[in-house]
Amino acid sequence: MAYRDLREFVAQLESLGELTRVRAEVDPRLEMTELCDRMLKAGGPALLFERPKGSFPAPGGGTIAVLGNLFGTPQRVARAMGADPANWAESLREEYQQRLAGHRAQLEEFTQRLGWSFMVHHTDRPPTEPLLTLVMRLAGEMGVTYRTETNAEAAP
Repeated sequence: MAYRDLREFVAQLESLGELTRVRAEVDPRLEMTELCDRMLKAGGPALLFERPKGSFPAPGGGTIAVLGNLFGTPQRVARAMGADPANWAESLREEYQQRLAGHRAQLEEFTQRLGWSFMVHHTDRPPTEPLLTLVMRLAGEMGVTYRTETNAEAAP
């Protein structure tokens, strides 16, 4: 399910019993953090603090509420993303695979326009390394050089 805005998502969480309204005045400095931490560790609901202690004026008057632990469980994250909360891991995996396929197609088209070959290589290296290599190569082709601490100039 897609949500129009945060209010709609919060309303659904409340209707499902996954959100608790805290009507008492709560100090945002350490008290809110402690309450959120306890609820998170217990796998409890998201918390909506309606009366934070201090001055949090809303533009239309009143006080701005504070929402905590909104994404405190994988099921709530899945629900927010429109995935099935009961089978969230598989649902998100399928979504990821579809998006990855789209990105691969775009990357293949981009590399072909540059006259490069494209292949997918699985590695244990962090994804930043090949991305940095790609950026450095593109920069080198455009005549840009980078200074690093380990070497004076690094451009392929």
